[in-house]
Amino acid sequence: MNFTLSSDKKSMELGKATELANKVLNKLKVYCDQALIAGSIRRECEKVGDIEIVARPKTIENDHLFFEGVKLKAHQPLYGYLDKLETQKKIRQIKKGHKYRKFLLLSGKEKPIISVDLFLIHHLNEFGTQLLIRTGPRSFSKWIVNVRKNKGFLFEKKRLLQNGKEIDTSSEAKVFKALNIPYIYPNKRVGPVILDK
Repeated sequence: MNFTLSSDKKSMELGKATELANKVLNKLKVYCDQALIAGSIRRECEKVGDIEIVARPKTIENDHLFFEGVKLKAHQPLYGYLDKLETQKKIRQIKKGHKYRKFLLLSGKEKPIISVDLFLIHHLNEFGTQLLIRTGPRSFSKWIVNVRKNKGFLFEKKRLLQNGKEIDTSSEAKVFKALNIPYIYPNKRVGPVILDK
């Protein structure tokens, strides 16, 4: 994976950021059941500060692997791949959590090009809600989380519940449908929306 785009750390033109994000996404997809670009790139903002990706890593069950009679836990190859990239000095990992990873893409001279926020989900029903919220902007995400509370809707643990029952939110479109809100394209999301009652 070679990254040779401008190293402007404050912001990057949308075209360059999109090209770079797609390169990263295509490499990560091999290790994921689902992965999509979110954030300002998905909203088509002229200037981009970072790359945001929502991903559901593949899990490999270790049914046949035992050590001293104890079954080894399932593992996710994505984490090993990121560690390998760091060893190769292609990225520098800043945060290495199970739900969130942040790393810097490095140029051939090991200089940071842009940061990547990787929001990791581990259940299909989390994907639509997280893609929606992580696409933003913050004012829109805050609005969407609260807009239907009076009708029994609640975003909890990355999922959408209605009157305590989990709803199928495996895609962003299903979240809008469940909330009875017409789909709003990412580049039209700017803040709270006035809805018909």
